[in-house]
This record gives sequence, C-alpha cells and structure tokens, in this order.
Amino acid sequence: MQKDLFDQVEARGPGERQTDLESLIDEKLDPLSAVTNELYEIGAPVIEDYDGVYVSGEQNDKVIWADYHMMGYDACDVLDDFGVNHKINAVLEKHGFFAEWQNPGRLAVCEA
Repeated sequence: MQKDLFDQVEARGPGERQTDLESLIDEKLDPLSAVTNELYEIGAPVIEDYDGVYVSGEQNDKVIWADYHMMGYDACDVLDDFGVNHKINAVLEKHGFFAEWQNPGRLAVCEA
C-alpha cells in the first residue's frame, strides 16, 4: 500500500511542517518556480502577482532588464529586438517559456 504524503513527512510544528512539504516539490514538476528562482538569481526585477510572474520594465537602474521603448532599436547590445535582456531570454528559453509585454511597464513570463 502506498503511503500518503502526510505519512511520509514527520510533523514537528506548524512552521516546520510547511517547510518540509515545500522541500518535496520538484522544480521539474513546477517549471514556473524554477524560472522565477533563476530570474531572482540573475538579479532581474521579478514581480510575483496573483495572476502570474512578471519582470518590471521600469526598474532599469544599473542593468537594463526590459525596456518597451527600446523595441526595434539596435542601439543597445543587451536587449533583443523586443526590448528584453538576453539574460532573461536565456533563462526563459531554457525552461520552455518566453517573454511578452503585458504593458510598457510589465513583461509577462509565458509558457510556450
């Protein structure tokens, strides 16, 4: 007989129980979490909202991560033709995602 997930994890306390369950989630089963974590690691200005994950197009202080108004310009070597930083594209493509502008200030992370 297969054990239930709750039988496999020993309950210690209310906070610890949640942490133990979260550690059982495999990023391969939740690729959006993997993408989000990698975007945080490269320093991208990630916005986690109730309806998805986004990258800010307005927080370009030290690094230009996304700039809606730079679409189509070859003046900036860190952005692609759609105004998205190449580092962001590399992370998204690695996990089967792509970036799409929701509005000039928000770049949506979309599953391909």
